[in-house]
Amino acid sequence: MSNDENHLGNYDKLLLIHRLFSQAVPLTHQRERIDILLQCVVVGEARLVEEVIALRPHLLVSIRGTATDYSGRTITGLTPIEAALAAGDIDMVNAMTPYLNQVIDARKMMQWCLQQLFPMHHGDSRLFPTAAGGLAGHQARQYANVFDFSAIDAAIRRAKPLEVTEAMTNSQSRFT
Repeated sequence: MSNDENHLGNYDKLLLIHRLFSQAVPLTHQRERIDILLQCVVVGEARLVEEVIALRPHLLVSIRGTATDYSGRTITGLTPIEAALAAGDIDMVNAMTPYLNQVIDARKMMQWCLQQLFPMHHGDSRLFPTAAGGLAGHQARQYANVFDFSAIDAAIRRAKPLEVTEAMTNSQSRFT
């Protein structure tokens, strides 16, 4: 896709977002509006989200929607700020932060969000209901999700250079 086509696609999205949120849209279309906004949050369209939030800052904390991320996972029941935090999208959170004080005490909101991300006890978090242990618990969960490459590393270190070369070119090769 050329740069011009990409810009045109973004421009079309921006126009759609403006039409959906800057005009009086019947309540029958409210779910679609919310889901489009949350979809933009989930895929990292910070500029588009900021355009909408500038028009309607209350949407940061007052709506919940459904979207699908790039991995095909369905995200449901989160507000835009919760979705950005759950994804760890710092750029998106930074784009939203100036608008938080317009609708809520941003400091209290961020404290709540941190408690949601790093809950002390099971059930304390809407975002991660099975998580516990605060920041240390979060770090342990992240470490548990990291793939252990030690077996692959050991096999490569034990192999002869010719075996490594063959393995790189032939999926049927085995290390001795």
